[in-house]
Amino acid sequence: MEKLSSSSSPPNPTSESGGPSNPTFTARRKDGLTIRDASKPLGGKSLDRFALLASPSRGLDSTTCLSSQFSAQESMDLTSPTVQAEFRDYISTRLVQKALPLLSSPDIPSNAVETISTLNSSRYLVEDKHEKGSDGGIGNKLGEGEEELQQILLLVRKLREALVASKRIDAFCVEVYELSAYLSILCCDVPQLAATLPRLVLEIYPNLSTSSEQVNTIMMGKGDVEQLATKLNVRTVEKLQGFGRDDKRRALRDVDAFSYSDILQGKANVEYEVDGWQALVLVQTLPLLRKASWAIARKAYMYLPVSSGVVERIKPGKEGVERGNANGIKERYLVQLLLLCTDILPASSSDSKGNKKEAKVKKRSEKFDEWDTESNHKVDSDKEHQVTNHIEDNRLYSFLSTQFDLLSLPDRLMPIKGGYAIKIR
Repeated sequence: MEKLSSSSSPPNPTSESGGPSNPTFTARRKDGLTIRDASKPLGGKSLDRFALLASPSRGLDSTTCLSSQFSAQESMDLTSPTVQAEFRDYISTRLVQKALPLLSSPDIPSNAVETISTLNSSRYLVEDKHEKGSDGGIGNKLGEGEEELQQILLLVRKLREALVASKRIDAFCVEVYELSAYLSILCCDVPQLAATLPRLVLEIYPNLSTSSEQVNTIMMGKGDVEQLATKLNVRTVEKLQGFGRDDKRRALRDVDAFSYSDILQGKANVEYEVDGWQALVLVQTLPLLRKASWAIARKAYMYLPVSSGVVERIKPGKEGVERGNANGIKERYLVQLLLLCTDILPASSSDSKGNKKEAKVKKRSEKFDEWDTESNHKVDSDKEHQVTNHIEDNRLYSFLSTQFDLLSLPDRLMPIKGGYAIKIR
């Protein structure tokens, strides 16, 4: 073993000036490396036991195998109710203090909603393979806020495993499982959602005590989910109507895109309104429903009418037909069938660039007292309608270009009474 040398003399009680001295003793090896002072934490920061807390499925940490620093931080047994409560507080603190500021960071373009890919309409649209990369690769790279949410979801999974290991079923268990369900939906983590909902609905809810204390504990919660929902504008409701489940299931089972669209929009013919979390679950099934609707349409129709905007994109210079009240509904039928309308998938940041530019021009060119005139309201309504049609035409053209060869699209156009149609067989 190498001998150690001292870089300083033994401490003296007083300095040469007569005052107290505070000398340090540093142990060095012969090769010049300094031996770390074991009384000080690594990196100058004390380690957080919750950050390295092991999941019960990987075995419990024994106190004898832990460092002195961890041993001094009380229990490391996640099956203990006390440690579970502390770990839940740790998750809440991390969610509020780390995730939420990232979601509302001023250096993120547009508003905070777009930092979560599941809340971005571009995720549920067919990417135009001929213009790949024009939208910045939405969905290929997660934002810092979404990555932090996924890390928090892993911590919640660890806490769920501890609840299963300890066979705990109470209000605390309900709150943890509901948090897991919310984060799974927000992060579109299907495996975590599948592991959460069955036990929550089939085991925890039926066996939970209905005492007022338990109910109040569930209703109060930590408040972090409400802060997250408010930040991302995901509206919630306290009571969900049970009869609405049948309509949702029927719309998906029967591949009824129009009923599906009515449910998401909360139209008058629907007797209930979905909240933000329900809509988020429904919209994640949208690509599969679009694929099924397209397969049925190709078997049922030889061709379907398209708008003049789509005709212009397929064959530039083609003389289209202006939109009119008589043919407007028919022209938008394929857009609605494929669930590409902006009513259920609002315009993304790239779609609304032109609209923002028009708003800036309006502010510079018009006086304040001119904004509320009836003629300006009509002009604004017409412009908004044109922007909506332009976005939907782009979406439909992108979809058609992924289903057919781009060079064959002009040959699929056919004139019909009052406009044009596209052959889909």
